[in-house]
Amino acid sequence: MSTSQPSETEAKLLEELQRGFPLSPRPFFELGQALGLEEMECLDQVRGLKESGILRSIEGIFENQALGYHSTLVGLKLASQKMDEAADHIGQHPGVSHNYAREGDYNLWFTLTLSREEDLKQGAERLAEEVGAQDILYLPAVRIFKIRTFFSPSGSPPPDYSKPSPLRRPQKLSSQEIAVVKRLQQDLPLEVEPFQTLAAGTGIDQAEFLLLANGLQEAGVMRRYAGLVHHRRLGFSANGMGCWEVPALRIEEVGRTLARSPWVSHCYQRLSYHRWPYDIYTMLHATTREECHAYARALSKEVGVNHYALLFSTKEYKQQRVRHFR
Repeated sequence: MSTSQPSETEAKLLEELQRGFPLSPRPFFELGQALGLEEMECLDQVRGLKESGILRSIEGIFENQALGYHSTLVGLKLASQKMDEAADHIGQHPGVSHNYAREGDYNLWFTLTLSREEDLKQGAERLAEEVGAQDILYLPAVRIFKIRTFFSPSGSPPPDYSKPSPLRRPQKLSSQEIAVVKRLQQDLPLEVEPFQTLAAGTGIDQAEFLLLANGLQEAGVMRRYAGLVHHRRLGFSANGMGCWEVPALRIEEVGRTLARSPWVSHCYQRLSYHRWPYDIYTMLHATTREECHAYARALSKEVGVNHYALLFSTKEYKQQRVRHFR
């Protein structure tokens, strides 16, 4: 995949989009003001980033648990000749968002999200059986220390999102709020009043739509409304999942320390097994594998944990957000 070096203005715009997009009637006017751009100039710049493939989408990022869903990371051990066929089958499941081939004995990794009414473990095991997996790692999150991907083309430090995130209880949403969630999951139309278009057909006018959208964000049901980028197109081609074996009494301390690192975008405590003893998982993104390894070594030294594995993705089969209330 080719990479693209954005201009200084584009770099600032990408960083601002990732921090959060204005939930307002004229969002490109507000966004432009923050960057010293006229409204139409800002809109044209965003359109250019979308056309170049650097910007994936602008959409709502929701808390699964708050919406009545639960999710898990799954690792499968597959014969290499079955990989593409298995990944294609798994990727067709609407509850599968991220689906990657990774190095190691467990070579296909995906996330599965289902409604609370569905048995998550059973769903994961069913997929493993359907593709003829030799073994499965069922790895739901026990604790979330950090979820925030931020790719800076200019090298700006990311915002501080190191506070542990609770696994939220399901929230009782009104029919109007559910209608807003469904629309906010769609890619934002790139036009002057995009929320007017998103609100159309819901029976809710733009003002009420935005009031409900901001309420969902303030309540933590929606983590943020923001731009998502193709990190590989920005040169972040090394994607390493760090798996750390941490003594039980040190899990919170180590998790919090790893989460504070600007190199770490995601940090979770997950189930561990005798055959797979890792407790904490981090995502590291860098321009090269060597850089990723250097980050992992520095983190290992900082937290005093020497037993870890860094699993690099070798192929991306699917990366998109799960659509709730589908």
